[in-house]
Amino acid sequence: MVTSSSRRTRLLLIQCRRLALAVLCLHLLQNCRARHGELSAVAMTFPDQAMELSPDEASAVYEVFEAVNNEVLWRHEYPTNLCVEGPHGLVCAADEQNILHVVELNIGWVSEANNNVKCGPHAAISPALTRFPFLRKLFFYSCFISDEVMLPSFLWRLGSSVEELVFLRNEKLVGGLSGAIANLTNLKRVIFADNMAFGGAIPEQLGLLSGLEQLVLSRNDHIGELPRSFNMLKRLRVLDLSWNSLQGAIPSSVLNSMEMLQKLDLSHNNLSSTIPDSISKASSLQLIDLSWNNLSGPLPDASLGKLVHLRVLQLSYNSFQGSSLPTAMWTRLGRVMAIGIAQSGLVGKIPESLGKVKRLRSLNLSANQLEGPIPGSLEDLHSIFEMDLSGNRLQGLFPFSAGFIQRMGSNLKVGNNDGLCRRPGQLLNVSFPLEYYISSAHMGGSTLAGPLPECSALELAQSNYHEALPSSSQHGAITYDTSEAATAVWISIMTRMLPCALATLSYLVVVTP
Repeated sequence: MVTSSSRRTRLLLIQCRRLALAVLCLHLLQNCRARHGELSAVAMTFPDQAMELSPDEASAVYEVFEAVNNEVLWRHEYPTNLCVEGPHGLVCAADEQNILHVVELNIGWVSEANNNVKCGPHAAISPALTRFPFLRKLFFYSCFISDEVMLPSFLWRLGSSVEELVFLRNEKLVGGLSGAIANLTNLKRVIFADNMAFGGAIPEQLGLLSGLEQLVLSRNDHIGELPRSFNMLKRLRVLDLSWNSLQGAIPSSVLNSMEMLQKLDLSHNNLSSTIPDSISKASSLQLIDLSWNNLSGPLPDASLGKLVHLRVLQLSYNSFQGSSLPTAMWTRLGRVMAIGIAQSGLVGKIPESLGKVKRLRSLNLSANQLEGPIPGSLEDLHSIFEMDLSGNRLQGLFPFSAGFIQRMGSNLKVGNNDGLCRRPGQLLNVSFPLEYYISSAHMGGSTLAGPLPECSALELAQSNYHEALPSSSQHGAITYDTSEAATAVWISIMTRMLPCALATLSYLVVVTP
């Protein structure tokens, strides 16, 4: 018989074995890291009390903090145990001798914590940053917003341990990236964004950072062309150069080797020429935003159709004058959730194949020169949340049912298409006063001059339309009175189509069975 004491003993033995295995694994990991000159422990929030920060690094921490805010008595506020009791944003780790080293410096607003390293009005960047031999991440958020601060050249001497370099929302940061950034050979993330005075040309030497995974240089003041050396960034997952003043073509060679790229955002620049066919080589792309440029030429139907992981395609506000919408690629892009190609000079018809993009939630084709009918297949987009087809030359029978229109509400915009018409007697929302819902402000985002007209006999013939209900005063389950005294119609079954004679009524009352 197994006693409770023996059970406890067995459980203790199991726990001891697990602990021994964990210690062995940690020991092997430490030895492995020690052989490679790396730290033996990572990002300890509460290191052992016996551990101490390297004295030189402790002094350097104070110097860095004093440079960003000389109104705080840092040495008095945090006299000892900087890694344990220091401000939020300072992260340490231990080496194999249990000496602590600074591995992260996050300066500015980092979180909701009260003890962030807040920057003062005269913040500066201290050369003491070069005294952290194990520094992996340097982060400045909204620090340099009063006095101009030049990005110092000593940053490129931080050492090969640095993996992340981040400067966000520093309005007074001036200068630009130097080609010497290639000295930081292990960089994985380079993010300089929302630094409005920071700019210049993007250095070709960035292409030498073969381990780079994220390159974000958005909302700065960069000029010049896209470096062709980017074709060496084979591990890149995010390339965001949006909101700058870049010009020239998108080099075809740049995309040839970016098989891991997931996000490509070059929007709000002055890029020209065509979208290269080599975009198909970036086969992992999930987001493409090339809007607000001067791109021209036909849209590469075959190439875009190969991007089977694509979720977002934004090409609005370009110069695709005379180009038509692709037709074949939509059947292969079943994961796309947002399509925007507004105000880009598109001509021709909206393809029926757009109705195959079953996960589509947002479609914006407004302010082009599209013509022909609205494909009825668009109502098959059961996930659609907003659709803007306004400001084109669309014509023919308006295809959507009352249920679809009511579900879309103000997110359905088809205004400023003079050739559109409705079915005879079509009342598009019987729960509202007797007005045509489609003729309201929901059509184009502004008031519309008059209701959508009824289709003529010729237009109906061209649409192969046949009236579903006769205009008799009583038919089946629907009863109505066309006299002037009639003020209400009682309907036993909700329908999408009501006879033309009901257009003289002032309002409807709906009664469910």
